[in-house]
Amino acid sequence: MNGVCAERPAHTLNASFLIHFESAGHSAVTPEERALRMNSGHIGSDFDDFLRDESLLEDAEAVAAKRVIAFQIACEMKERGITKAELARRMKTSRPAVDRLLDPENPSVTLSTLQRAAAAVGKRLKLELSGR
Repeated sequence: MNGVCAERPAHTLNASFLIHFESAGHSAVTPEERALRMNSGHIGSDFDDFLRDESLLEDAEAVAAKRVIAFQIACEMKERGITKAELARRMKTSRPAVDRLLDPENPSVTLSTLQRAAAAVGKRLKLELSGR
């Protein structure tokens, strides 16, 4: 299979990256803001550390997991030629419920729904607890 679905995302995510807002050599950050950031304790740490320090890591991981699952289900549907209407029929649910399942921005999904979706595309849902 070609395209994005062939390059499946890893089941564990580490969002380590740095964003700079600079253009034409001029920083959008004042020297005072830069000094504060340098003393923030986040220089040299990764993005997960920052999210953990800001009490955002668990929410970010939940959103990331939902995005990965929605992506994997969509890829399986595409690979098998399953439409949203057909997935809804196989899951014994409505088309809007399938839309919510496949919406990476919608965090409201139950384990039961995930299990039915996995079965509907010929897969099993596997959940795992892991250390931090």
